[in-house]
Amino acid sequence: MTSRTIAFIFAIAVGIFLTVYSLHTDFYPILNDFWGNYYLSRTLRFDQINSLYNAFFPIGYSIVLKLMDVGRNPAVNAMFLNIGFIAVMFFAVAHLAEVMQLKMATLFIALVFMSVFPKMFTYLITVGADIGAMTLFSVGLVVSVAALRDDNQHLWKYLLC
Repeated sequence: MTSRTIAFIFAIAVGIFLTVYSLHTDFYPILNDFWGNYYLSRTLRFDQINSLYNAFFPIGYSIVLKLMDVGRNPAVNAMFLNIGFIAVMFFAVAHLAEVMQLKMATLFIALVFMSVFPKMFTYLITVGADIGAMTLFSVGLVVSVAALRDDNQHLWKYLLC
């Protein structure tokens, strides 16, 4: 069994859990920061540059919400976005395990702790930009470590980070 297979199994399991959890709670966002970002996404107008600035909320997540707005409950879209971010993060951790030449048991333990650690679990079930930021950090870390272990043969990986 490869590390990517383990990450895929974890991503599917956590995705199913989050979908069932979200259906059970009627996609209730437990953090009110989501609604501020959603409001910003509704008021964004790309022809008015001043609508892209907000001193409190970063604009990136609001732009993603605007692009995903299909008329349903916005928390549904945000939860499925969270599930996608989680899958990418699990694959990033699996790739890091390959780069670092870790044993499969180590990867398995890391993914279990990522899934049940209380603070991480809170980020998993909370719609918002936090899980996206963690995912981008994880991908950047993997690319950085891979570039460092590659004996500087691929400088573009540094530039990407």
